[in-house]
Amino acid sequence: NNNREPITWKLAFRPFRSVGFLLLTGVVVANACASYWNISTLAAKNRLTVHTHEVLTRIEETLSLLKDAETGQRGYLITGEPRYLRPYEDAAAGIPQRFKRLGELTADNASQQARTEKLEHLIAERFEELNLTIALRKENGFDAVRSVVLEDRGKTGMDEIRRLMAEMEAEERGLLQARTMEADTRV
Repeated sequence: NNNREPITWKLAFRPFRSVGFLLLTGVVVANACASYWNISTLAAKNRLTVHTHEVLTRIEETLSLLKDAETGQRGYLITGEPRYLRPYEDAAAGIPQRFKRLGELTADNASQQARTEKLEHLIAERFEELNLTIALRKENGFDAVRSVVLEDRGKTGMDEIRRLMAEMEAEERGLLQARTMEADTRV
């Protein structure tokens, strides 16, 4: 008699153990699915964050090269020594590649693309002015180039370039902040 009673209780609880097992399995599967979705979303946010950092890097590199071009031009205008044109020449060679990549990176953002197009035009104008002053210095000396420099065309153009790049950076930093907050929330 005693042997039979424990068997009855085991049999009585068997359906509850099966239902409990199924519920537990369902919870584990749901948790795994939610974890997979969260990890996938975090990975996508990470890619966007890396993308934003690359845009910021390209903006900074482009501005740095423009400053190098101005430095080389200025050194040459003051001294007349061709060796001072090296930073200008390096910048003139490096900007197209960096700027092309910046355009590719911002292709998905209409406001950044508009700024990039305007920036491309301003950079071309800036290099025209740099080339003009270098040619004038070579052909006519320092006094001939001084009057062109004093017109402030180069300074005005560079100020506009800096303003546009600052707007681009501000937008990218805003995107970066939003993406970081979304990732933190997801975590």
